Amino acid sequence: MKAQADAEKAALVKEWERRLKEAVERARKEEQEKARAELEKVRATHDSQLEILEGKLKRMEADIAELQKKVKDRDGVIAERESKIGERDHRIKELESEVAKLKDLSSSSGE
Repeated sequence: MKAQADAEKAALVKEWERRLKEAVERARKEEQEKARAELEKVRATHDSQLEILEGKLKRMEADIAELQKKVKDRDGVIAERESKIGERDHRIKELESEVAKLKDLSSSSGE
């Protein structure tokens, strides 16, 4: 009888150990599934935020390109105006030189 009781006890222990292992395995799988689902949610959120940021970046890059074009156009206008100013300064010097010559001629003829 004792042997039979020990055998039943051993069988019960084995059965409960098996059930415990199964319960632990189920719990582990459930936790892994929950973690995967949470990770997927986080990944989806980050992907969404990344797409938004990439869109903003593209718009900013387009804005920068447009502003650079405007600066380049204005630099061209400035260079053109500086060239005209240089030409006018040169013409003014020529005219001043002619006026000085005319003054010299008039003062020499007047003497």
